[in-house]
Order: sequence, then structure tokens, then C-alpha cells
Amino acid sequence: MPRLDDGNDLAAAADGAFVVRQLGSAPQIPTDEIGACNNCRSAEFEDFAVSQDYEFASCGNVFRFVRCRHCGLAWLHNRPALSELSRIYSDEHSGYRNYRDYLGSFIASMRDRVQAGKIDVFRRYAGTQAVIADVGCGEGVLLHLLRRRGPSGWTLIGVEFLEEFANALRADGFLALQGRFETLEWDAPAPDVIIMNQVIEHLEDPQAVAARARELLKPGGVFIVETPCLGSWDQRLFRDRWWGGWHTPRHWHLFTEETLRQTFERQGLVVEEITYLLNPWAWLQSLRFWLGRGVGWPRLGELFQVNSLPMVSAATAVDFVQRSLTGKTSNIRIVGRKEG
Repeated sequence: MPRLDDGNDLAAAADGAFVVRQLGSAPQIPTDEIGACNNCRSAEFEDFAVSQDYEFASCGNVFRFVRCRHCGLAWLHNRPALSELSRIYSDEHSGYRNYRDYLGSFIASMRDRVQAGKIDVFRRYAGTQAVIADVGCGEGVLLHLLRRRGPSGWTLIGVEFLEEFANALRADGFLALQGRFETLEWDAPAPDVIIMNQVIEHLEDPQAVAARARELLKPGGVFIVETPCLGSWDQRLFRDRWWGGWHTPRHWHLFTEETLRQTFERQGLVVEEITYLLNPWAWLQSLRFWLGRGVGWPRLGELFQVNSLPMVSAATAVDFVQRSLTGKTSNIRIVGRKEG
């Protein structure tokens, strides 16, 4: 596996032949260079990894992840321009497709059971009478689960950037707000709980996100975020290019437990709980990219699919061992409370 530390990886990644071999005729897109850390505003950073869009081949750019020398936050240095969002978020993106058709009914049902287990977390912090907002809810999978399996006294709100999904949520009887969470007009009851499930890593300003959550929450309310986490076995093993958690170029910030805690505490949210969750998806995507594009065994790589029950089971077992031995995985949940 290539190593960034040997000093040659950035140059190799920039080689035109490599890009063509890996991603064919995918176009180069405009990018914006992000030169300061979102957490501490330091402009001192180091190269951390390079990667490309191995998942959807939306563009042929080589993307560079850097890490702050002061606080450790990692971010995408050459970030796609905002004008390119419709290109990098295709209809195939997991947040915007029917996950039951994609995963198959059995694995989708298993996923539903895992997601439903989160209801106990929400109930612990919100009780049985609460306003709960799911930010970046996509097609509303979690909202539908909360409606079916949560207390009848919950008022459920979906917040979604795309108008078509917001309209679909309204058609399903949910209160839905459409726009960017950081700036949209909150024409809804003040929430007791705000959920961001695999969303904050996609956003340009996590500090502004945490600040808005604190602003909107009722006193004593909680902000619950689930996001990829650096430092796990899979991230260390595949870090140079192939780790699925890079999700290049759609993940713009990558956290450790410490930097995620800093994001919350800098905006006055008191951290109540940090939990590491199993993440078989990261193992499967990493192996798929490394074998298929790195080693050059695409047929073998394509065996490691998230809709394959044997592969999902094996990856879950490996991640369970990791969590048992280290206490950590590449998926973290943090709960922060607004005092009052």
C-alpha cells in the first residue's frame, strides 16, 4: 500500500497517467483552497492524505487532506467549489437513493434495527414529549423510524437542503424546513433534540453549525452528532488514499474525539456523552477501493459490497473486535447539552 510518509505519494497522485488510469475521463472541477483550521483558525497544517472520488468518479481531481498542527482537525484543503455540489452529489449518493433497493430487504431491515436502537438514546435525553429535528435528513429514513417506533408525543421536524426531499417529507405528514441549517429561517417549534446523522463532516463550517444548534435548542436541549472518526484501525491501515471514510470529495472535515469535543465546547455546548459505534461500511469501502483501484484486482474488490450479507457480517465482526480491544471505531457519536 503506498505511504504518504515517503514523500513521493503527492507527486505520484498528481501524475496525469495515474489519474487517467484510475478515473478514466472524469473531468477536473473548480476547487477552493481552504487555508485555515475551522476549530482554532490556525493556518499551520501538514499533509495528511490524498484521495480521489473512487466511489462515483464524479471528477478526476486529486484531493488533499491536511491536518492542523495545533488542534489536530483534518480537512479537505482543495475543496470542490460550491457550484460543483450537484456534480459530486449524484443521484447515486447514499443520502439520496432508496436504500432498501440498494441494500436489499434483509440488510435494510438489519440497518433499521440498528437505527431504531438510537431511539433509546433520544428518549433518554428528550423524554416522551419533545420536539426532535433531524438535520440533513435526506429521504427521511430516520424520521419514519422515529414515527413508527418512538413515543407518540414526539413532534418530528426534517431539515433538508434539497427542495424535492423537503416537499416529499411534507407530503408524508412531517414538518419540513428547506435550506442550509446555518442560515435558514426556523419557522418551527424550538427543538429539544437536534440530530445530525453523518452530516457535519460534509459541511463547510462545523463551528457555525454547532453555534446554530445551540442558538435554536431549548434550554437543556441536546445536539446529537454522529460522524466518521480518525484514529481507528481501518483509517490507519488505509489512510494514504483508500480509506472509505475520506468519502472524497464529499467529506470536508474529519474529526478525532478531541477535535469533535472542541467543536462543541467552543460554542458553549457541554459534552454529555461520547460513544463509538460499529462501522462495517468503512472497512468494506476501504477494501473495495484498495483491491480494485490500488492493487488492480477490480473483480475481487467488487466482492466487498455493503449489500453483501457475508461481507457485512465479516466487517461487523472485525469492527466489534476493534471496539472490544481499543474502545474505538471509525464512527463516533457525541451528545452536547445547551445549559439552562
